[in-house]
Amino acid sequence: MSRHLRIMLSVFIVLFMLIVSACGPGDRSATSEAMDVEETAETTAARDAVQWLRGRQESDGSFPAAFGHPAAMTLDALLAGAAVGDDVSEWRTGEQSALDYLAATMDEYATGPDTTGKLIAGVVAAGEDPRDFGQTDLVRWLMDHHDGMGSFGEGAVQQSWALLGLAAADAPVETPMIDTLLAMQTPEGGWDSGWGVDADTTALALQALAAAGVSADHEAIVNGVDYLRTQQAATGGFFSFGTDSNPNTTAFAIQALVAVGEDPRSDDWARDGQTPVQDLLRFQLADGSFEYAPGDGSNLYATAQAVPALMERPFPIK
Repeated sequence: MSRHLRIMLSVFIVLFMLIVSACGPGDRSATSEAMDVEETAETTAARDAVQWLRGRQESDGSFPAAFGHPAAMTLDALLAGAAVGDDVSEWRTGEQSALDYLAATMDEYATGPDTTGKLIAGVVAAGEDPRDFGQTDLVRWLMDHHDGMGSFGEGAVQQSWALLGLAAADAPVETPMIDTLLAMQTPEGGWDSGWGVDADTTALALQALAAAGVSADHEAIVNGVDYLRTQQAATGGFFSFGTDSNPNTTAFAIQALVAVGEDPRSDDWARDGQTPVQDLLRFQLADGSFEYAPGDGSNLYATAQAVPALMERPFPIK
């Protein structure tokens, strides 16, 4: 890999962490019976990925993060488990569950509207009450970041996760909050993470707008979908830099497409006969995990991020 590509990869990793940090082995039968869905290659792949994830849980209930706070990785793992219908409230390898870990560390992790919104989304996906989690009203915590005029913090990532958190908690998403995110759309049709407009942030914003009730035929949604097309690789997946797809961006894009009523399995989204979903599957290894790039080996974030997309479940997962 050239020095230039290594630098670009490092920049993308930092960018992706901003988006997602806000954002013993499991029993296969538990997830297989949890949801009454048709078994397909995609759902089987998702369940295999969750089974692999279960084996990565630490004794304190967390899932290890290569960078950033472990709560972010723990939330992604819980969202993946919830996407296949697992009862993630019972995920544990020792005395402390994943939810116990999140409750114990939320003062460290949920310090902004993005991390608080994502924590709410994970708590709701686990079947818990975000208004009484660890004796804390997380919705009130989130609203403490609201400026009273529609804005949460700075930028599209914080605004999007705030809206997703409110939607997950069935809390009112007021028109000024939606308008603030709409106003952040760039002339290209995408949303800017602070490092430039990219597919990951755009996909997150589209999910937030859809969750807030913005219709699929809204001009901003249409333009956002058109922008995602410009970020589609020849293999059918999506990229955030360069021209090669990666599973994280591809998964986020698939979730966004489903959220706004698009079919990521359709020929309309195929490139050289391969759809985004098919491209995502090529990153899966024999043990069920996903790698970020061919030859990289198992990657926790890639594995967790792939699952909701394979199950066609955009955020928030309820």
